[in-house]
Amino acid sequence: MLITALYGLGHLGNHRCDPHLLPFETHPEPTIRKGVAFSLLGTTLPEAVPVLLRLMDDPHDGARDWATTTLGAATLFDTPEIRAALLKRAMSDNDAMTRGEALHGLTWRGDRRAVPLLLAELAGDEHAYYFEDAARTYSRRRRQR
Repeated sequence: MLITALYGLGHLGNHRCDPHLLPFETHPEPTIRKGVAFSLLGTTLPEAVPVLLRLMDDPHDGARDWATTTLGAATLFDTPEIRAALLKRAMSDNDAMTRGEALHGLTWRGDRRAVPLLLAELAGDEHAYYFEDAARTYSRRRRQR
């Protein structure tokens, strides 16, 4: 029932419940932690940032991926700590989708440290398509300057 509520809230995109989701970041069930990260996509709640930063280090691939996706897309929040967490995921995560989301978050923020990592991922034979959105974002941002 809890997982259904979390994903329902995430799909509705109504963030009035965001403060009530935060305590579930430590839930023992990995799908619940993933649901918290998913449901926070689009949040403007500053208190969600530390929760997402912690979930970016979650042992569960899905929770890490959604926390990285959510915080990467939350360009309203841009701190050295967030950029460092995104860079860490981009450099070392074992999941290609998570690395792609981290690079996308860095490129949205115009962080040039993403460029060599992005080029290396695009040159790879496997999963290069996970990184195409980040490359497009970086290219658009460069043209806007």
